[in-house]
Amino acid sequence: MSRLTRLWPLAAIAAASLTACGGSDSGNADSTANTPAAATSGVVTGSYFEHAKVCIDANANAQCDSGEASTYTDAKGAFTLTGQGAVVAEIGTDAFRNDDTGAHNAVTRKLVFRAPAGANAVVSAISTELAALMDSNGGKLDDARNQLATRLGIAADKLLEDHNKETDSNIKATLQAEIEQAIDLIATAVASGGDIGAAIRDGVTKRIALQNIKNVVVIYAENRGFDNLYGLFPGANGIPGVNPTAVGSVEPQKDFDGSALASLPPTWGGFTASGQTVTLPQASTVGWANKPFRIDDPAGVNGTGVVVGQNVITRDLVHRFYNNQMQINGGKNDKFTAFSDAGGLVMGYYDGSAMSMWKLAQQYTLADNFFMGAFGGSFLNHQYLVCACAPVYPNAETSVASGSISVVDTDANGNFKSLSLKPTSPASIQTGTAQYVNDSTLTAKDGTGVYYAVNT
Repeated sequence: MSRLTRLWPLAAIAAASLTACGGSDSGNADSTANTPAAATSGVVTGSYFEHAKVCIDANANAQCDSGEASTYTDAKGAFTLTGQGAVVAEIGTDAFRNDDTGAHNAVTRKLVFRAPAGANAVVSAISTELAALMDSNGGKLDDARNQLATRLGIAADKLLEDHNKETDSNIKATLQAEIEQAIDLIATAVASGGDIGAAIRDGVTKRIALQNIKNVVVIYAENRGFDNLYGLFPGANGIPGVNPTAVGSVEPQKDFDGSALASLPPTWGGFTASGQTVTLPQASTVGWANKPFRIDDPAGVNGTGVVVGQNVITRDLVHRFYNNQMQINGGKNDKFTAFSDAGGLVMGYYDGSAMSMWKLAQQYTLADNFFMGAFGGSFLNHQYLVCACAPVYPNAETSVASGSISVVDTDANGNFKSLSLKPTSPASIQTGTAQYVNDSTLTAKDGTGVYYAVNT
């Protein structure tokens, strides 16, 4: 804390001297009159924020109001304020973020940091988290510190330090990662407007709740769309016209040329896999209505009288990188039957209410849409589940894998349109499946000359 020097006018000095010489009673004099006002000094960090407006939050509303002592930080994020109490830092897009390597970057998202009165020497995203936790725990700083420190796996006293000066690289990295994530939370809260303090408090509470999660279990339901298993799930956005909570309507499936199909194409090669005791030949799947149907209908699938229960294995369906994009058709989702090797079977679904997976869904949160990391089948999606990346095959054109490079058609800008069709490929899915020049395990070369392994 800096020492404050007060300059006295000459007349005042003379008056004081005369009073003393006169021998008047000084017992009633204000003994605090010459005591410097208390001050608060600190730093706004995460790296260091320059030109951030800092104030004593006298009315505890998480913003700097007129009449509250305020100042702006210097290039090192430092500030000194008259008075003591909780501190707020308003960081606008006219501020800069200066890290400990010397970088000087303009702030692009407005932020508001808070620091409680008992820990206001370092104002940061972490001090903001502590202040938010104190809002919910009756103002107990130690409890808030211990709660956040437990989640991060570090000593509680590390939360109140300038992390830029931390000498332990692991602790510094942990603090920096927490700061960056908390800054994202704070920026979102500020951008949303309204009660910023409440928005930050709610966000911090949800983040802290994550410490209750000990394990994350991923159930990889291969080769299944949401509607195939959960289309009838109560309350879900499932199958239109069947599930009352479904949104939208059924999109009629289209032929190769984009015309609407009068009926679903046959299930090529028969409905069930080889070796099954229940069989339904291809001829029995002709002329089915162009809409979703229940596979395990107890009266028989699509009026055939043949009951295909959940213990019966249906034939396999194509699930490959380029085919999937052609089926999705730019988001129209209307060519799943056209570019499937199983024809109309792709429109089938089950009543999953008797399945164990359905029971699990009732206990947890069910994401009622179909999410996957990559187009196609299990191979590439397994890669994405682990690393959010696709495996590269270097120099494929000169390798033993040159024959595995898929052949595709592109538009004038080089963007994928479709797998290249053979001249002998049928004109309609009603007469046969699409025949490709080469639909294989590697992509065609992209604009940077890279080949990716996408299929097995």
